[in-house]
Amino acid sequence: FCRAGTIAVEAALFARARSPRFFSKNEMRFLKVPLFKEIDFDKLFVAWDKEERKLVGKILCFDESFQHVSAAKKNAKIAGVLDDLSFSRTDVEWLDIKLEPKTIDCVVTFPQQPSRIVPQKKLEKIYEWFFHQSEFLLKRDGVVVLITKPSAESLLTKYALSHKFVQKERHTIYQGAEEFVVQKFVRLN
Repeated sequence: FCRAGTIAVEAALFARARSPRFFSKNEMRFLKVPLFKEIDFDKLFVAWDKEERKLVGKILCFDESFQHVSAAKKNAKIAGVLDDLSFSRTDVEWLDIKLEPKTIDCVVTFPQQPSRIVPQKKLEKIYEWFFHQSEFLLKRDGVVVLITKPSAESLLTKYALSHKFVQKERHTIYQGAEEFVVQKFVRLN
């Protein structure tokens, strides 16, 4: 469920220790603060850029929609992390064909949410497959982190439990006034 690639791009930026403002440093507001006029920001930015790391490992982006994969690629290119990500248009049911079993460290995603367009019956099938594939693909100590709306939380938890995943953490976050839930699941051994 890579959608527009936001999670994957942020993960690549974080892993590389690269600022999301890497290409727009000259637009940062603090550059115009009179108190800071003595600071040589160009020299400071060069020093910060040298701290950037090479990505170790892989970040995989899968989605069933060509539009989402295309948007994710474009956003990764804009952020300068296109080469750090691997993209594929793949339905959740086919992930076990694309990947080796027990090779994934972590799954972080924002799965499809209940809506007028996506009925709950379809979501149940998607969530069932998602946790089935996660169980198959995750390493023994692998984790699943989901960002979801509160309306999907109980349904996701139901399918997580049915595949021997237990919730270890839960956080409520907000984007503007909209509430989201971040859930971290681990496998029972």
